[in-house]
This record gives sequence, C-alpha cells and structure tokens, in this order.
Amino acid sequence: MKGTNIAKLPGMMFFILSISGMTASAPNPTVYITPTGSVYHLYRECPRIAGSKNVKSVSLKSVKDNRGKCRVCVENEEILEIAEEEGISFEEAQERYDNGGYDEIKEIMDEEGVDYEEARQMYEDEEYDW
Repeated sequence: MKGTNIAKLPGMMFFILSISGMTASAPNPTVYITPTGSVYHLYRECPRIAGSKNVKSVSLKSVKDNRGKCRVCVENEEILEIAEEEGISFEEAQERYDNGGYDEIKEIMDEEGVDYEEARQMYEDEEYDW
C-alpha cells in the first residue's frame, strides 16, 4: 500500500495484519514446564506434572522451539479444559466428562448459576427447559 495513509484506514490495517497471520496483539499463551522435562504442558492440571512441585509457568514462545508438546495434554484437551475452568483435579474432570452430557450441564450451570451437582441433577431429572 505504497503511498497510502494508514492513519485513514485503521480497520484496513487490522485486516492486513490478520490475513498475513499476525495481529498487533498476537496471543502468547502460558504453558507449563519442569526443569528436567522435554515437553511443555498446555494445562497445569496435566497428570504428568500434577504432583510436581517445581513447575514453572512460561510463555509458549520461549519454549516451543526447544520442547515438544505433551501428548497427554493434547489427547485429553477437553478434560483438562474442564479441570482448569472448574478448578478441579484431572480425575474429577475426567469423571464428569465420562459421565456424558457435560456441555449441557455446563450450560445449565452458566445460565442457572448452580454448581455442577445441582446442574447434573437438573439434567438427569430433565428439569431444564431446552
């Protein structure tokens, strides 16, 4: 855009950055590592580091070239997201996920302002008006 006054095109600047794969505020997510590990973890609740006392939070950018991504985190991403979002252990999150209906139960929790157990009961009793 040689000779174009970018100040006149603020939306266009964002568009150009977006289609080139960059944004002015590109995210740099936090990942978790241990000093002796060879992978980075997407979730602090990952069972492979859950018992570790020496876990560091670092930016993905700082480790992605030196370490691989944890397979457990990738394979269990939905469960780990539940654990992180709800502040529960991996095992509790896995149980909720395995019981089925988690998305619907989460919707009830959000809309009704109830905890997991109450929402699950409403879901099982079909008391929620979909």
